[in-house]
Amino acid sequence: MNPDRPTHCEIPGCQSLYIGTTASGEPIRKRGKADIFVRDRFDALRGICQACYLRGLVADGKAPNQDLLDDDGRFDPAKVRRNWGAIEHAQMELEATAKRTRRSET
Repeated sequence: MNPDRPTHCEIPGCQSLYIGTTASGEPIRKRGKADIFVRDRFDALRGICQACYLRGLVADGKAPNQDLLDDDGRFDPAKVRRNWGAIEHAQMELEATAKRTRRSET
């Protein structure tokens, strides 16, 4: 491991690393591990955990499947259901159009 690189996430307030639970059942969370290294605007190397990196992509609107994600970068079930409904509707319309086309050709 390179000693010049950070070992933990440098995003303020990061609590993405799940350690376990206390005796009372409350989750214990700490700063995530620095999985991704990026250069900041001052050209300093910064370490970011995967969860914070994904939240940043979602916040910037650059995440894959952006229209199906919530603010934390997880799939939003309501948005996914709406998307599948739109796909099913489009498929039914396509089949109906193909059927009308076949009928008009005969």
